[in-house]
Amino acid sequence: MQDFKRLGVGLSVAVLIDATIVRVVLLPAVMILLGRANWYLPRWLDRLPGISHGEAPGLAAGPAPAPPVRGLRSSGRASSAWGSRCRGP
Repeated sequence: MQDFKRLGVGLSVAVLIDATIVRVVLLPAVMILLGRANWYLPRWLDRLPGISHGEAPGLAAGPAPAPPVRGLRSSGRASSAWGSRCRGP
């Protein structure tokens, strides 16, 4: 019975480490460092069938665009007192 408790604790610690360190810290940092190379598709995968993101035959006009949100500038960032002090990309 003691072995199962150790196994449960070990598994829960592994899941906690995976969820926090790997997926929240490490993965986004590596994706930022790789930039566009992050989405590179090797040539040998070109044989896969193409996925079309075009419109469905029944949807000609599509949904109406969402109304603008108050408090956001045209760049999509929130306007605040810190807006002029924070220089972001």
